[in-house]
Amino acid sequence: MKFIAGISLESRRISCVIAQKEHTDKSYNSSIKIKPIAGCSITHDMLLINKGWPNDMDLIANLTKSVINEAEKEANKKTKPDGNPLFEEPITASDIYLSVHGSVFSFMEGRIEESFESPEDITRDTLKELLEASMNAENGQQNAFTVLHTIPKKFYAKNSSPISSPLGMTMSSINCDYVAVSVATDVLENLSMAVSNNKEMTVEEMYYEPVALGEYLLSPMEKARGTILIDMGRLTTTMSLYKDGSLMFFSEIDTGSDTVTMNIQEYLNQYQTPGHEFSFAEADQIKVSRSTINPDFIPADSKPIETQKAKVTDKELIDKCVLLHIHEVLTVMNQYLHAFSASKKIPENSFVNVVLTGGGSNLKGMQDLVKQYFKADNVRQAILPPPPTLGAKAVMEISDTDLQTMEYTAPLATLNYAFNRPSQNDLYSWNDSGDMPGTTAFKFFDNTIGKLLDKILRRKAAKL
Repeated sequence: MKFIAGISLESRRISCVIAQKEHTDKSYNSSIKIKPIAGCSITHDMLLINKGWPNDMDLIANLTKSVINEAEKEANKKTKPDGNPLFEEPITASDIYLSVHGSVFSFMEGRIEESFESPEDITRDTLKELLEASMNAENGQQNAFTVLHTIPKKFYAKNSSPISSPLGMTMSSINCDYVAVSVATDVLENLSMAVSNNKEMTVEEMYYEPVALGEYLLSPMEKARGTILIDMGRLTTTMSLYKDGSLMFFSEIDTGSDTVTMNIQEYLNQYQTPGHEFSFAEADQIKVSRSTINPDFIPADSKPIETQKAKVTDKELIDKCVLLHIHEVLTVMNQYLHAFSASKKIPENSFVNVVLTGGGSNLKGMQDLVKQYFKADNVRQAILPPPPTLGAKAVMEISDTDLQTMEYTAPLATLNYAFNRPSQNDLYSWNDSGDMPGTTAFKFFDNTIGKLLDKILRRKAAKL
């Protein structure tokens, strides 16, 4: 038995969940149980992450240490029904799993295609070699980028039906379309260094948060039928498209619920006397407690409101601030969906479900508005995950209702992805070999660029 920590590093917040990891007798269902025990979430006024880049590495390191320590303290307070401590030894997290996001993470796609001279056993190393060869051929110019995840769609062998994973099979040919999450190598290095800066902790693995959320919050049926997952954060909004059981596309835009708050603050302060302006916190409270998204609302002409804060009564103006921002976000998302559907020749109505997560999804009326924008059959807000699928490698057992809130969804999804991602759903992650990003994984990119530069220099020398 050991204790582990799942951490979500976001624009202004860092959240941590401490969980107990224990191995059980191997059965048809699971050999690992993950039991979240306690959590801690720290919101900071300073921008921690800017589009995925760490701003102040020392601050992030200190906040990471603090959030883990506080979560461990909460876990150590847990008691049995008789009042004795739940665990005999003090709880200390030995392994740390981190999820991050930002618009610096980009979507890639490619194709693995290979025919063997004789039938060959497909191993993980085989798939890695084929993957690297494919990326080298299609994306060789991206020598400064590292792939965080490579997520295949279905595999095909010659004259075969699609399969989820070819590992352990013998084939004479193999092909597969894949999508990948890529990011600049120095971004990944800086993020890892920021969290591990105090040398007391080491990040075991790092994940792109929307991918982890998709695996955690969506059922196999939702991913098969066609689902749009929208994560509405404070400074970013991410849309991920799932179809036929696979992630097909994602995109992240740099706007979130804080923009709504700033709109409300700016609008209301037009009517305030100097020295009595609304603070950001006050405007945020108004947004949370009083704003409603009304799909039938048509903003009327602006009209004066009371100048005293206690008498702000014009709810229509507050709703207008909210609706204008949400309209902008959903319009952009709709454009992404339209462009993707047109390029892949997939009808837009193939995505029948929309799942919302993140703080922005809490706004009243959001589900009704989203349903209209995407013409979806079903729209739901996601906090709790669907029941685990049969044969899952790890089962999450969440008994603490305090952890079943939106602020802990991302760190829980991080822990789930660390142990429960299907092998075929993450063919490559940056630390498979134990190296830092860019040191081993993508040397073929460096070789490609090196050869290209060598050719250019030789041509110039020949002309001289």
